[in-house]
Amino acid sequence: MFERVVIALNGSPPPKALAQAAMALTYPRQSEITVLTVPPAPPGLAARREPVEIAPGPSDSAEIAAGILRKSGYRARARIHQVDRGGVADEIIRYVDEHGPDLLVMGSRGLTDLQALVTASVSHQVLAHVLCPVLIVREGAGLDPPRRLLLAFDDSNHSRRAARVAADLARSTGAEVEVVSVKRPLLAEGAFVIDTEDCRRRVDHLVAGLREEVVASGSVKVSISGRAPAIVQAAEEAGADLIVMGSRGLSRIAGAVIGSVSHEVIHLSNRQVLLVP
Repeated sequence: MFERVVIALNGSPPPKALAQAAMALTYPRQSEITVLTVPPAPPGLAARREPVEIAPGPSDSAEIAAGILRKSGYRARARIHQVDRGGVADEIIRYVDEHGPDLLVMGSRGLTDLQALVTASVSHQVLAHVLCPVLIVREGAGLDPPRRLLLAFDDSNHSRRAARVAADLARSTGAEVEVVSVKRPLLAEGAFVIDTEDCRRRVDHLVAGLREEVVASGSVKVSISGRAPAIVQAAEEAGADLIVMGSRGLSRIAGAVIGSVSHEVIHLSNRQVLLVP
């Protein structure tokens, strides 16, 4: 399914974990994987417009990850692009835009949107700009091929694209799909009003289509606390290995101001999250 993959190493989790996460969603004979690291230039060097490509050595993290992939039968290569300080996210975005992979794999520290804004999180910046699916891997997340996917569905264009990716992934891995749609109650005349009928119809329609290809089921959750906590709880209840959801690609500032559901899911969950723009 994912034939061209880029793994962007950014400190956490370690290279081996990201390589294993990529292998869990791909096949050696079908996929070519590039492992990219973008270290900042040492202090004191003159500013430069273009990144400098450095030949990877055997102890470099990119080469370590690429070596693990090659031993498993993958066509894998390591790339090190040195950039000026502050340009790490921009270089990852540029590389992805130029090479057009089917999947980008990255780690995340699980920061909130506000923390990401303050610390200039690389993963948050990349998520706001790339146009391919992004697999976010948290430290300690399961790294085996998924057996059950949790598809968070809200009937948006991003969500419908995520449903297509989830179906293709489930078909290629043999995983089951659990669809969940989270409905927030409306406050009317001083009381909460809950109407899930229309949402239920949309979920049933999606599940019926998925069942033509894979094993699927669905549910509607009502949550006062917000969509992200309900999605994370649904993944735990379903025993899902991977959460698949659409992403609006909010900037760090927009995410901090209005909140990003996908970013909050990454923050709250210890599972891998596959975001589809």
